[in-house]
Amino acid sequence: RFNLSQQQVLELTQQAAKLWEQETGQQNFIYDPQAEFSINLIFDERQQRSTDRLQGLDQLKQQQQQWEMQNQQLQQVKEEIQRTTALIASKQAQLNLQFQQYNTEVLRFNQTRSNSKDLAQQFSQRQKALEQQSLVLQREVQEHNQRTQQLNQRIQNLNQNNQQLVASASQFNQVFQPHLFH
Repeated sequence: RFNLSQQQVLELTQQAAKLWEQETGQQNFIYDPQAEFSINLIFDERQQRSTDRLQGLDQLKQQQQQWEMQNQQLQQVKEEIQRTTALIASKQAQLNLQFQQYNTEVLRFNQTRSNSKDLAQQFSQRQKALEQQSLVLQREVQEHNQRTQQLNQRIQNLNQNNQQLVASASQFNQVFQPHLFH
């Protein structure tokens, strides 16, 4: 139940014997496989508690590693969304500028009272192209907003996982509080 091999037990007993030798200045123990003296290891509630503590600690470490991986992934998604936000803002600014230029040119065209059908047709085609660009940009904005909502949901889940991890660590610390060992 200690999960120790015979060789490990032998090494541990030799380490203990050296401690005795250092303190007493005498060699008190010598390993002899034929000797009648035996060492009996007793697996009691203290050892079980120690085993449970190590298992609990391993579980906490695994949960923490999972949380850190998720957090790192979310940070990457967040950075991507920030880049996309900047790109969309740039596209919106460019499109607004194109609309302003178009409106200015249409206003000039109307003020000159020109009857040029070619120019009017060019304006119509340009207006359709700008409207098409606007629709494409609106779709990009909608997709971006969806990704942002998904990120916010994932962040909320990560925060809940963090709260659970903190609660688990607190419970672990309560269960395995240090106490005097007799």
